[in-house]
Amino acid sequence: MNNKPLFYFLLFVCSISGSCNKCVQEQVAALRFSPEELSINPYNGIEEFAFKNLNGDSVQLFGGMRIGKNIRVDQWSPNAAKEDHNGCSGNYYDEDFNSYEIRSGAATTTYFSIKLRFLYDFGAPMAMKEFELEFFSQVNSQPGGDGFDGHYLFRADTLMKIIHSRDSILSYHPMLSLGPRSFQKVYELSCGNPDGSNPEWFSMAYYSIKQGLVGFKTNTGTLWFLDKLPK
Repeated sequence: MNNKPLFYFLLFVCSISGSCNKCVQEQVAALRFSPEELSINPYNGIEEFAFKNLNGDSVQLFGGMRIGKNIRVDQWSPNAAKEDHNGCSGNYYDEDFNSYEIRSGAATTTYFSIKLRFLYDFGAPMAMKEFELEFFSQVNSQPGGDGFDGHYLFRADTLMKIIHSRDSILSYHPMLSLGPRSFQKVYELSCGNPDGSNPEWFSMAYYSIKQGLVGFKTNTGTLWFLDKLPK
């Protein structure tokens, strides 16, 4: 039996209807943070606080902002969809994304941010939660700055190392004194991109589950500690 006429007929139907290249998309996950998980970032965006070192230097931060939003993530990027998938973006998921940032407004610009996001892989659908802590100081708007950018896993009251990451959790203290103050549930954190040639690079951060960023240390051991509590 000759099936060529049927083949050409189906090909014609496909060409005029577009059904052969129909893009089928399915939502595979809806990833949400619980209130308890969001509380690992204790800031609400209206804080004013200050850090100080033992030499008497200080920096004040104010005018913060905390934003929570929902993001859709497609399986294929626009370029990959166009080049390899007939314009179809594939399946998708939507996730919560929560961020906080605050900075100083002086010649020495100090920037500090926390980002909470999900880590999700379409090929191995298991959602993990990522905590990113970033801060830097930039004097007189010169490029480079003294930065810290660490990524860790988290749950409601715990930070954890990401396997194979160079960012590390050095230790945990139920109570830790920095300068004249004591703080609860403090993690000593390091990031994998320290600049050993820069003596003022921030090589370590102290993060309290209850009180947020409470201190940081440079390559030379200069300790900055939270001097003015958030209000």
